[in-house]
Amino acid sequence: MNFSDLDRAIRKEKIAKVVSFFRSNGDKFSAEQYSQLGNIERLKLISETIEAISPGYRQKYYELEAKKPAEKRIRIPAEFNLKDVVDSAEGEETTEKGLEIFYINRLAHMCRDAQRRMVYELLRDYNKKYANYPSVTFNLQDRKNIDRMILDLHRYFIAETRGNVVGLRILQKELGRAGIYQSDIEDLRKQGYGVLAQGYVNCMELKDKAIKEEIELLKDDDTQSYGVKTVIDEKGDTNHLFVFDIPCFGQMSVHIYEDDLISKLSDKEYKWPIYQRDNILLTEYASQFQEEFMLENAEDLVNALASLKNKKDAHEIAVKAGFTKDEISQVHNQSTDEKGDAR
Repeated sequence: MNFSDLDRAIRKEKIAKVVSFFRSNGDKFSAEQYSQLGNIERLKLISETIEAISPGYRQKYYELEAKKPAEKRIRIPAEFNLKDVVDSAEGEETTEKGLEIFYINRLAHMCRDAQRRMVYELLRDYNKKYANYPSVTFNLQDRKNIDRMILDLHRYFIAETRGNVVGLRILQKELGRAGIYQSDIEDLRKQGYGVLAQGYVNCMELKDKAIKEEIELLKDDDTQSYGVKTVIDEKGDTNHLFVFDIPCFGQMSVHIYEDDLISKLSDKEYKWPIYQRDNILLTEYASQFQEEFMLENAEDLVNALASLKNKKDAHEIAVKAGFTKDEISQVHNQSTDEKGDAR
């Protein structure tokens, strides 16, 4: 058995699943149709879509949790379904909206991941075809260059959809210089690259709209911990994040790019570090360590958490316990020692 060919077949099957869904159901994420749904209906649509196009999210979640000490892993039941998240959120409007933001953002990135896989498969096919001419093959380790191709291709299809003739000409030249020609673009079109591009744009626009709605809700509920966080990434670029400590679920952070959104949060800076950047899931489940700590210190959990040296653990337990922003502030401010706890 050729395992390389098998891996590629599996990857292509995953891409096809995402494309197939958005070809037949992408209109559900258009602003017109999506706006007709209530919060829980939106969350159900998102959760059902993720279950349909990316059931492998569970394995990715297990792999991430496996990196933690055993007692700090958050285990989910074998029969877990994202419907469980929807059911546990129902009735708390800011929670419903926070989870909508988190999971629609996840869905957008599933479209982008499928675009990335599609381009890599195109380049692998090219390299295989011209294996005897290494000087004309693509360096698949040059992620910066390939990421630029992926983005330019995305922009090409969106420009085409919007009738931006000038943009199309510029992007054609850019892609040609990178070694991607019109025949490659047509090949990607047949595979559904344009479908993925529109799916990504729709989901990101819905995420931004949901953040605006959440900000208005949170203004009326001054007890919750949220705000904008400015961070510098590994490339040295400045990024703005919308952060919300969703009570009983966990810390959520998503990128925001719109000046209007950043402006709306200008007086609401998120004070604490971003502790959870690689989230696959946000659920009400807690780890053994978190559950035992909450039970052992039920009578004075605020002070017990403030005494924890590991502020990441303290913050995560505070959010799982449903603490208000003032209680979370007490947890952080009563102790300035940020060193790791041996527990």
